[in-house]
Amino acid sequence: MNQQNDPEKNIELTHWQQNFYEGLLGELSPDLQKSFQTTSKKSSQQRFAIYQNNVFYSLTTALGDLYPVVKKLVGDDFFTGTAGVYFRQHPPRQAAMVFLGENFADFLCNFEHTKTMVYLPDVAALELARHRAYHAADKAPLTAEAMALVAPELLAQSLIELHPSLQCIQSPEPIFSIWQNNQEEASDSQKAANQQESVQLGEPQQVFIVRPVYSVDMYQVPDDIYAFIQYLQRGCTLAKAIENTLEKHADFNVGNSIQFALQAQLFSDIISP
Repeated sequence: MNQQNDPEKNIELTHWQQNFYEGLLGELSPDLQKSFQTTSKKSSQQRFAIYQNNVFYSLTTALGDLYPVVKKLVGDDFFTGTAGVYFRQHPPRQAAMVFLGENFADFLCNFEHTKTMVYLPDVAALELARHRAYHAADKAPLTAEAMALVAPELLAQSLIELHPSLQCIQSPEPIFSIWQNNQEEASDSQKAANQQESVQLGEPQQVFIVRPVYSVDMYQVPDDIYAFIQYLQRGCTLAKAIENTLEKHADFNVGNSIQFALQAQLFSDIISP
């Protein structure tokens, strides 16, 4: 009988693959070891360890590429050790690398060795947001000219569709300043200025991340603009979003905020009633 059509053989293969997968991220089980065709028990253990190390090296490298600032903040050795614990607790569930490390920020919140680094999980969330923005769907941004063509009374009652790549991150820590200060292209003078003027722990910051065309852009924004975009994101009409924002931020400048959103290419469409 063809193995492809043999249910028992298929079940046996699936069971072996599951054992192999679990062994890579844990320990080599006796049953799995018996299935290896090697000259000795020691040889099978050594060969499996080499394969296991290669898998963890690849996963750790990929995680470091996704979270370069987190890696820089904690150091290479610490990051490697942290990644090992993370992948044992949260093994990859999908083949696509785009989904790798999606819950790393949550892990850092509870990991005993990073609990005191209160800013680290939100820095990780910021880096993941950049990753998501980069891989988001493409869509042409809304232009100021297109918006000006809509009658004011109709525009006020319209929904504003935000660009599909837009990510909004809010943190009680200065995550944008920390991220900016740890970029390779930043000059020493820029880094020194950031450290002296911007990076004060406990300073809340809000950030918009968007990829309107090819590159990912980031903007640190004040509370009122952040709140305004959040209301639009929740499905408020333009008029209602403005009204809600003004209730909490009396000095909210409507014209400047809409101009900023258009220049930053945060909008993608107008949905009229």
